[in-house]
Amino acid sequence: MSRPLAFALFLLSACSPDAPQAGAPGSALEVVADGPNEPIPVGTRAPVVFRLKNAGDAPVWVLGSLDGSWDGSRFPKCLVEIRDEAGVLQEPEIRGVCGFMDPLTERQFVQLKPKETLAQPLSTRLAFWKPTRPGTYTVRMTYDTSDPTLSKWGGTAPTVNARPRELQALVPKGKVVSNTVTVRVVAP
Repeated sequence: MSRPLAFALFLLSACSPDAPQAGAPGSALEVVADGPNEPIPVGTRAPVVFRLKNAGDAPVWVLGSLDGSWDGSRFPKCLVEIRDEAGVLQEPEIRGVCGFMDPLTERQFVQLKPKETLAQPLSTRLAFWKPTRPGTYTVRMTYDTSDPTLSKWGGTAPTVNARPRELQALVPKGKVVSNTVTVRVVAP
């Protein structure tokens, strides 16, 4: 199969409503999660980071997280899911966040080489989560680029310049779910 055909098939499969797991066959992007090896005390932030990786064998344009990505206000969305031992979703307490979102600019896009990982971690609501009780929690993130509508990527600016529009069209559209990280929380 030719590379252009394989990439076209990936783009078609990425638009599927089913979110592929990181590393699924045909997936060019992975979200790689890395977490603590040791337990963390109650009331402290969990040191879990998420990074985009080009798992394919061709360069790919990506956008890391932008203002509003972490809470789903704009694309790309970086939506974190935190669950306790019973499977109950944990919601971080979020305070004091403004609603301004920077405009979409050319410098925000990065072309990842094959097997390259984006240096900047993705921002998520996990930064606001401080577990309030001991236990074992699971954390994963969905990187969502599924909506191609430019206005949902542009931030609070009324227009988007030509080059960012071109680059946004090159970002693969779909959803990719990270590997799951386990965070053990202990009493201080």
